[in-house]
Amino acid sequence: MGDSYYEYLLKMYLQTGGTEPEWLEAWRRAMDKMEERLILKTAGGLTYIAEEKDGRIDHKMDHLACFVGGMLIYGARQLPKEKVDPRWEETATGITETCYQMHPPPAATVGGVVVIHWLQCSNYRYSCDS
Repeated sequence: MGDSYYEYLLKMYLQTGGTEPEWLEAWRRAMDKMEERLILKTAGGLTYIAEEKDGRIDHKMDHLACFVGGMLIYGARQLPKEKVDPRWEETATGITETCYQMHPPPAATVGGVVVIHWLQCSNYRYSCDS
């Protein structure tokens, strides 16, 4: 999900004044599949976007996927209400919180590019031992 292609589907629809509905339909299909297959929660309640490889879920989230929170809010706030999926705002809020949690303060350490172990530990800011 760390690819801005999805973001551009939505932006193209909005920037063309809604005259090209195929952009929106492609974006909505992608968001539906993402919600159904890839949006998961850790034991501690943090929302993340898993990756899928060869039909298997890989419980890791690349930091580049953090754009999804903003993209979902953008869709929820810019599209007409009848085109908005009620899941988008909750998912956006959850992903944004997870992205905040996975980047510790600068004095502590450097945030990871790909978070794997972190998703399996205690899931609260700065409390992972390794």
